[in-house]
Amino acid sequence: MTVQIKMTNSRSGHIHPTALLFATVIIVFLGFVPLYAQETELVAIITYSNSSPHEIKGIRHHLTIPSDTVYQQRTGIKIRNIDKYELHQHKNNIDSYLSFELDLPPGASVKKEIIFTVKRLLPSFSYQHHITTETESSLQQYVRSSTNIESDAREIKAIAGLIAGKNTSLGEQLELAYAFPAAYLDFEPQKSTSALQAIHSGKGDCTEYAYLFVALCRNLSIPARVISGFFFGKNQTFTKPNHHATEIFLTGPGWVPVFPNLGKSRYSEEYGLGKIPRTFITLKRSDVWTWANSFPKHPQGVSKYVKATVSWEVVD
Repeated sequence: MTVQIKMTNSRSGHIHPTALLFATVIIVFLGFVPLYAQETELVAIITYSNSSPHEIKGIRHHLTIPSDTVYQQRTGIKIRNIDKYELHQHKNNIDSYLSFELDLPPGASVKKEIIFTVKRLLPSFSYQHHITTETESSLQQYVRSSTNIESDAREIKAIAGLIAGKNTSLGEQLELAYAFPAAYLDFEPQKSTSALQAIHSGKGDCTEYAYLFVALCRNLSIPARVISGFFFGKNQTFTKPNHHATEIFLTGPGWVPVFPNLGKSRYSEEYGLGKIPRTFITLKRSDVWTWANSFPKHPQGVSKYVKATVSWEVVD
């Protein structure tokens, strides 16, 4: 079955030249059976330096750690140059972070390494058979409007209404929502905006693709949220997570990843809808920091003397 929708570009009032969406049912295996598993190391390199003539004790460092999901499991943590650490849960009750304390001698630089072993599972699943609008109370927040994801905005409602108004199944609606950002937006790297601003500007990068897809899913009552992590290949060294993607909730499998940007690009063979790639590690969900620190009280003050950096490396 093929479904066609013509969309109007809000910037000009005319039909966007690339906004002709075609959805064809993807044939995938039923169930959720692991087909492939590979362990990859994600190395966090933490460096602190003290430019003051005073010893600074009791600096607390917090580092978000790779998520455990149905498609990714954290199987080990190796610590170098850290005597003791603790694991805590973020306020979203989903993601976790590691916390440890360090002392800095005067004029010294200290480096810590944390190596996470991550097993990436590549199961097959059929979103066509697992999408539901029967939302549990714990999922309600993922079908509501939120910061940067204005699913209740008039423009988002209009697009979702066109998608839902074609007598399409939930699976076909998902495909149309998935196809829309790539059809409507001109890809252009930029500072993070929002789903609504992307509709107005007609531009966006992976962040806006993710916001817009999630906003449409939520308006269609499909639970969805934004994730961020490391998209690696030739580049395996990072100063921060370099890619935003999404997750949708399916009954049975649970939260599975969707890549609205990469899935509609030259990477579509690996990142297309219904596929879980080998070259992405999920670190966290939206509204969660990557790393943070806290300084002890000190007569001279310490923050102006301390420099902290975190870099990441994927060892595949």
